[in-house]
Amino acid sequence: MKDPAALPRVQLIDIVTGLQQILYGREQADGRWLYRADKQWSGADVCEAASELLGRLDLAPDSEGDGEPMDG
Repeated sequence: MKDPAALPRVQLIDIVTGLQQILYGREQADGRWLYRADKQWSGADVCEAASELLGRLDLAPDSEGDGEPMDG
C-alpha cells in the first residue's frame, strides 16, 4: 500500500478528480465527464466507489495489511 504523503501531484489530482466524478460527475458515451450538480447518490454508493478508487491507486490495505499503522 502506498503512503499518501509520498504521492506525486499528478496522482493527488487523479484522486480528487475521481472523487468529483463520484460525487458530481456524469460520464458521456464518448468517455468525457460533465458536472451534474443535482446528482443523486447514497452514502453507501459513495463509500463503495471511493474504496474502489483508492484500491485502483494502491491506497487501500490488502488482507495482509491488517494492523499496519496509518502514518501520515
